[in-house]
Amino acid sequence: MALTALCILFAVWVPAVFGEAAGFTSSVVWRNDDKGDLVMPEIKDGICETRISASADGLIKKVTVTWESEGEVMMEISADGGMNYFEAVNGVPAKEGLSKGDRIKWRARLKEKSTLTEVRVSYLDSLNIKAGFGTPELSGFRYRRKIEIKGGGSELYNYQVKVKIGESVKSKGSDVHCGGNLKRGFDDIRFTAADGETMLPHYLEKVTGNIPERVAEFWVKVPQIPSEGVAVYVYYSNASAKDLSSSEKVFEKPDGTTDSTLKRKYADIEPEVIEGRSYAEETVSLPIFRGTALSASGDIIIKDGYEQGEYVSREINAAFPVRILIPSWQGQGIKIDVSADGGKSYKNDCSGNSYYYASREDFYAGTKPVIRARLETGTNTAVIEHIELDYQPGRITVISPNGGEEWTAGTTRDILWSALEYDFFYPIKIEYSRNGGMVYRVMTESTDNDGIYSWKIPEEEVSREMVIRVSDANERDVSDVSDRAFGVIEDRRQKSEVRE
Repeated sequence: MALTALCILFAVWVPAVFGEAAGFTSSVVWRNDDKGDLVMPEIKDGICETRISASADGLIKKVTVTWESEGEVMMEISADGGMNYFEAVNGVPAKEGLSKGDRIKWRARLKEKSTLTEVRVSYLDSLNIKAGFGTPELSGFRYRRKIEIKGGGSELYNYQVKVKIGESVKSKGSDVHCGGNLKRGFDDIRFTAADGETMLPHYLEKVTGNIPERVAEFWVKVPQIPSEGVAVYVYYSNASAKDLSSSEKVFEKPDGTTDSTLKRKYADIEPEVIEGRSYAEETVSLPIFRGTALSASGDIIIKDGYEQGEYVSREINAAFPVRILIPSWQGQGIKIDVSADGGKSYKNDCSGNSYYYASREDFYAGTKPVIRARLETGTNTAVIEHIELDYQPGRITVISPNGGEEWTAGTTRDILWSALEYDFFYPIKIEYSRNGGMVYRVMTESTDNDGIYSWKIPEEEVSREMVIRVSDANERDVSDVSDRAFGVIEDRRQKSEVRE
């Protein structure tokens, strides 16, 4: 667009931002080896504190900290570079009390003989970028329920909690039931922390009753239970899920005992599910991992033993029918496809920062955009560090003439419009009507989307009921018309000369 046209547009009207964007990037990971994003700070006098902050693209709206530790570790998180901290609970999203900022720091206090091996920070920022690609172990699950666990008199760390899962609504004595939507052997049961993503180890101890009223007793290892209690999620219904029950990951084993000996931590304190505090079944939209996994630093990579893999982002709920998609990403050895209808149809092999249009039949319009990445080994190691999708409704707005103007036939006037969601070279069609929109005549079938078109008004087009229509040249239904009629009058000077 010419500089003159830009100046005119911004002087006349500042457009609203109609579209949205959503992105997914890896969590920020500190580890005590070289596999994370950052190296774990040294522990001094029981304090472990970051010195250098990690930056987000936008202001952090919600943050979740998870950490791997032994013993008791108390964590604090800051979003403003360390000026203000608030206490974090392992795996629990927090937005209350969070100071505005885009620079992440944390500090931890470790009790004697406690260790800290990894800290992982996920967040959602003001640009709708989510740090965290999801959880491969949850790929393919259909439902989940929330469960609340009561706390004790103080903070509890790495405690085992018994959860009774009912096979159906008929299962008596269960804490929560799965409505019959699970595998016969309870293999497709998973537990997560309150963030709905951090996997919690579980062990299936026994199943009682008869089909379809059975009750399965699980032990779940919860990393931190505050005195006020904490929520966890149970996921279920996945026909391809494999059994992940493991007593070794849930229970400690006293020295000198066999592997079958189970030891609960501090048996005098028994956190339990709050009776009657199970929630309604939720249908979930989760990212899909096929032959892919997460690296230690949180990037998407090909799973061991596979030559290629695929990652499909969760569905993004758009507030409008999406007609324009613009993908971008960081990584290598990958191909990107985009969809607006929840993955029913895709535009394959997209180019980064390029525009794709439903009007050009690149994809079908819809309200659930997703982005799919295909990874291949090739000569380089395939990896996804960041993927982002701008999605737009494809709106056009007439700026001038928009009603009430009085132009003169035979003169040249500028038609102004805004279609900022389209690229510069997208074809725009412009028409005019002299009878308030009943019949239109073509001004131009196609012009560049530069926001301005010079119209030499025909001398015979004199009317007080003129309107302008600006539309997508590929799809006339996407258009805008002058809000009110404007007038085109005769050139009085030429008329006076003819009389003389």
